Amino acid sequence: MEGREERKGLREDGGERGEKKTEGIDELDDTAQVWNTHTIRPSKNISVPSGRPNVLYALPQLYGTRDFLSPVEDEHLQLCKDECVFRRPIPCDPDVYELCNILMVESHLTLPRDPYQAVNLYRHLREAITASL
Repeated sequence: MEGREERKGLREDGGERGEKKTEGIDELDDTAQVWNTHTIRPSKNISVPSGRPNVLYALPQLYGTRDFLSPVEDEHLQLCKDECVFRRPIPCDPDVYELCNILMVESHLTLPRDPYQAVNLYRHLREAITASL
């Protein structure tokens, strides 16, 4: 449940980069809801449990097992978050990104709409940058 609360916090504060991410989070919640309420059919493999995932998780003793959840102290969780490298909103070095945007404006180019246009844009930008070195 803590993960759901953390995702709810992302909805409210806009995430790491101040962006609204409700579409992806809502889709994740919908997928989790469908997964947790579907029924896993019995298998020939006796070590594979069957039933509803949310029941399997919440009541492991019904299936002859125990809760394997390991509690983590908040300070350890924060340490892990501090050590994470989050993706930047741009896909490369900021200087290269700015240069590519300048070259695109000068050449009257737009963002690609398909893979072929992306390759053509890449080739054009690469030639332009190489020529300016």
